[in-house]
Amino acid sequence: MTIELSKLMKDLNLTDEQMKSFESVQTTISSAYENDFETQRSSMDNKNKELLDKLAKAKEDRVPEGFDIDGYKNYIDNKEEIEKDKKKIEDDKLIATQNWDKLKNEMNNSHEKTLRTETKKLNKEIDSLRKTLDSELIENVALKEIDAVDGSQTLLMPHIKSSIATFKEETTGRYITKVVDSLGQDRINSKTGDAMTVKELVSEFQANELFSGAFPIQNQGSNTNVNAGGGTHNATNNPFDKKGKNYSLTEQAKLRKTNPTLAKSLSEAV
Repeated sequence: MTIELSKLMKDLNLTDEQMKSFESVQTTISSAYENDFETQRSSMDNKNKELLDKLAKAKEDRVPEGFDIDGYKNYIDNKEEIEKDKKKIEDDKLIATQNWDKLKNEMNNSHEKTLRTETKKLNKEIDSLRKTLDSELIENVALKEIDAVDGSQTLLMPHIKSSIATFKEETTGRYITKVVDSLGQDRINSKTGDAMTVKELVSEFQANELFSGAFPIQNQGSNTNVNAGGGTHNATNNPFDKKGKNYSLTEQAKLRKTNPTLAKSLSEAV
């Protein structure tokens, strides 16, 4: 009984019998209260333990999204093996990529090597065909002009061929011949200002005393020998040269009639 309650009981002037009865009731109430409190505390402890067990189980059963409990447990139990397998897959992928890059580079190198070889072979064939074409074009045009004046192909062809080159026309794509100098530049006729023709080139050789032997026959009426009647004309016995001892109007007329190309060349040379 508390001090406040004892003081209150004295103030009420209760008899001893009433006091004993009150104390008995108080004892019963206190006992019941203590029992009830103990029961409530035990119940709360049990409830708290139940809640803690549920929370622990909830934490144990919690898994990442997309995994079931068994799958997650299997992942936890075999995590090291799974990581090893994953690394092996990544390594195999890297090796495969490296092998593919190596194979690709080898294929590219082989292709480039084959392409260079075939290109070189093709260019060689093209050069050979071009040389053959050049030779045919040059010889054909040179032979035509040499034969026109009964010149010697054997003596003249090497010199004339070295003075002629072929060119491709940009507009038509055809290959044509031109007379060129030692540097490969177009030769110009000093009298006309036009590009020199092969015919004019042959006439230049006709007028040169050094090549007199290349023209054994001059067309002087009946294909007579050049030495017959002194009919050979070149730079040293030019009938168009007024300062020379062989100046002759008669020979000029004959030459213009029988060999106009040579006549023109000799007349332009003075």
